[in-house]
This record gives sequence, structure tokens and C-alpha cells, in this order.
Amino acid sequence: MREELASRLEALEDEGLRRALITVGPPAVEIRVEGAGSVINLASNDYLGLAGHPALALASSRAAHEIGTGAGGARLVTGNLALHEQLEAELARLLGARRTLLYGSGYLAHVGTIAALMDGEHDVIYSDQHNHASIVDGCRLARAAVRVYPHHDVDRLEQLLAADDGRGRRLVVTETLFSMGGDEAPLAEICRLCQAHAAWLLVDEAHAFGVRGPKGAGIVAELGLQEQVQVRMGTLGKAGGSYGAFVGGSVELVEYLVSRSRSFIYSTALPPPVVASSLAAVELIGGEEGEQRRGLLRRASERLHRGLVDQGWPMTQVSGPILPLLVGDPRRAVALSDALLQHGVLARAMRYPTVARGTERLRLVASSALADEQLDRALEAFSVVRRRGG
Repeated sequence: MREELASRLEALEDEGLRRALITVGPPAVEIRVEGAGSVINLASNDYLGLAGHPALALASSRAAHEIGTGAGGARLVTGNLALHEQLEAELARLLGARRTLLYGSGYLAHVGTIAALMDGEHDVIYSDQHNHASIVDGCRLARAAVRVYPHHDVDRLEQLLAADDGRGRRLVVTETLFSMGGDEAPLAEICRLCQAHAAWLLVDEAHAFGVRGPKGAGIVAELGLQEQVQVRMGTLGKAGGSYGAFVGGSVELVEYLVSRSRSFIYSTALPPPVVASSLAAVELIGGEEGEQRRGLLRRASERLHRGLVDQGWPMTQVSGPILPLLVGDPRRAVALSDALLQHGVLARAMRYPTVARGTERLRLVASSALADEQLDRALEAFSVVRRRGG
């Protein structure tokens, strides 16, 4: 076995696809990386800078002392705490949903929800080509046919839906703010198609929750489409600065998932300190401080994007904090990432299978905590690397 795995690792190395962990310091916009010292962090999903917020740390500490470090069991056995129900109620209020249900992660939320809803051989799932791996795996676990439509191609989606009219249950799945491209789904048009063809719609707001919409409620709320989207998923480990995920929708949806979603039923409940920190985060996100941080995030995103475009880097126009710098080759993407790290910037290379072959990139991420001085230093590093052949 060892020889076989060593051979596979060597093949990955030759293709520029071998991955390795890096050891970093506590989450911050300037972060310590083992072997590189202190660098500017342009790789984190901590969009609002809440991961190190004192309010989250205090809430987590209190919960650990007063309740404990673990929930003690799955929610349906002994792990259902008042704290879990309080967080679900606050999330539902912020989203404008009837109910929400907590999951251990966005991955668990997707595989558990999609497989629970689409469990018949005559059911059909329609998935955007660029959807996250957790959605892809949720589709694979469901006992349903899967149709993958080209990215943002609503005409092709309409053709697929029309061809399956009269078939069993049908579910369209899309991200609202795509994790690798930073681009926004044509959600209003997708909603129209789902209504016209009696299909359900599941949207992944993992990268929009806390960042977009009224009080950070996401793009669905921003567009006023709450009544047209049956299932909304979001995470608490990105803009929320904590950990976990949630699915929101009708009372019936949540009750059904409690009975049928395997990743919910068979997982230990989120630990009290994590839930308490998420509660503190939701309060901040929906309040005045959250609005201020979203404003700072927009400003940092625009400044970083504009600076890179001015230097001549191949940047696409996006509507959020995720700024992909397209490279198109795995080895070059890794080399560019390494060169930037040597000049004090952490920017991670995204390669197959995270992105399609030929679309390798650096996934740059802005944060509300990035000061102008830090952005200027980061842009100077990009300029130096570009002048030296980056």
C-alpha cells in the first residue's frame, strides 16, 4: 500500500496538484506563517474579521464554563440544548425564514439536505457546473438523476427543466456568490424558471451570508426572493467567524430534515462554546457594527481589485470579497503563490479538482479588517512579483 500511495503522490507532484498543510498563527489580517514570518492574509474567509472578535471569545468562554465543552450527544438523543434552539431562532429571524436547522458544517448541510429531499429514482437535480464540492457530493448521494448545466446558463437550465416536465420531484441547486469565482448567480431568473416548471430551489449563501443583503441576510433577502426559494443554506465559519452551518425554510422542511437528514441525525451536536460564539456573531452581523464592517469590506474589495487591475493582472469583475486572479496552469499558480509569500502576502493557489483544469487561479479574499496601509503593502508585493516575471 505504501508503495502505491507513494507512486500516486509522485504523480500528483508532477502535475502540480499535490497539496500540503501550512502552519499559521491565530486568524488575523496579518498572520504568522511557519517559515515565512508575518504576512498579509489575502486567503481567509473571515470576511468581517469576527474570528478574533472579543465578543465571540467571551461568549465562547462563558458557555464552556457554564455548560461545558461538548453537547454530549446527537440532537435527537441528549445533545439538543436550549442554546441550539436559540441560535436557530435568531438565524430564522435574521433570514426572514420560518425555521432554521443547525448542521456541523456546510458540507454536512448539503449532503444531508440534498440526499434527504431527493430520494426517489424519478427525482431530478439540476446543478450549476461551478457548484461547490459539497453540493456535488450531495447530488451523488441522492437517489436521483443529476443534470449539470453550464455555469449561469439559464437558457440551458430551462431546456433541461422543460425536457423533464412531468417527472418526479425536481430540485435546482446553485450558490448565490460562487466560492471560487466570486461571481453572482442570476437568481431572479432561476427563481422564475423554477416557478414555471414546478421545481424546488436550494441556494447556497455560504459566501453571501453576513456580507450581502439587509442586515447581512444574504442575496435572497437582498433581492426579496424569500418566498420563492424553498431551501437556504449558509455557514457560520466564514463571515460568522465561528463554525457550523444552517438550513432555513419552512417549518415542514426543518421537521422533515430532523427525521430524514442522515448527516443531522447521526452527528454529535455543535459544542456549546461554538454555538455561543455564533450567537454573538449573528447579533453583530445584524446590528450597526455589522453594517459598518460590510461597508469596510466593500471598500477593501474595491481598492484591492482596482489596484490589481491597474497593475495589469487578469482580474474579472465580481460583486463581493472573493477576487480570483486567473493563472491557467497549476505549477504557475503554485509558483506565483510561493513568490508572493516570499514578499509578505499569503494568497493560496486553487487547482483541480477545486477548479476545472485550465482555470487555475489565486483566490484572493478581502476583509473588512484590512487597513489601507496593509492593502498598499500587499499591492506593492504584487507589483514587485509582476516586474520579476510573475
